[in-house]
Amino acid sequence: MIIGVLRETAVDERRVALIPDDVRGLARVDVIVERDAGRSIGFGDADYRASGARVAERAEVFARSDIVVWVKPPTYPLDSVRPGTVLIGFQDPLHRHDVIAGLRARGIESIGYETVPLEASTAYSAATTALLKTMGEKP
Repeated sequence: MIIGVLRETAVDERRVALIPDDVRGLARVDVIVERDAGRSIGFGDADYRASGARVAERAEVFARSDIVVWVKPPTYPLDSVRPGTVLIGFQDPLHRHDVIAGLRARGIESIGYETVPLEASTAYSAATTALLKTMGEKP
């Protein structure tokens, strides 16, 4: 399984779906991080490489990943997402209902952070919790 991490494009969004420590915690999967994804919060591409991730351009993230994670939905069209991909992040289903339905019609599933209950006893981020639950593991 390959997990892709996108660089955020929403206005004023500085977070990133997975930080290098999160990548280390996903040892049984490969992770591809979009170039400069963590720059806004002080994590360089070298930090992600040191955590075991591969750093690549956005096109490669979409082409190779089985699961793609973000914080807020990208501001660009998701035309290059391939069928069978799972998208995890805030989905904003009230405002993006038609986009999510269109993705589902293409065989692309969307899991919203806002729909994944967090465990009170975990220290994992929302992204990591969602990933672990999607993979059938307890956070």
